[in-house]
Amino acid sequence: MSSISTSLQQQQQQQQQQQQQQQQQQQQQQQQQEEHRLEQQRQQALQQLQQLEDNVLASNWGDSVNLILNGALWERELQVVEE
Repeated sequence: MSSISTSLQQQQQQQQQQQQQQQQQQQQQQQQQEEHRLEQQRQQALQQLQQLEDNVLASNWGDSVNLILNGALWERELQVVEE
């Protein structure tokens, strides 16, 4: 009887270890997915910031009406990128 109970205990321990390993793997996968998502967001923010910079630099700086009208839009775009 004791050998059977020992065998059952060993099986339970193995199952627990397997469950723990599966949980660890799932956590690692979730962490990798989160890191990937954050990297995508970072790349998107950089792209938006680059586009904004391109628009500002390409603007006609001698046209004060253009600057007045676009200035508020540029500031809002920058706020969106910063968020």
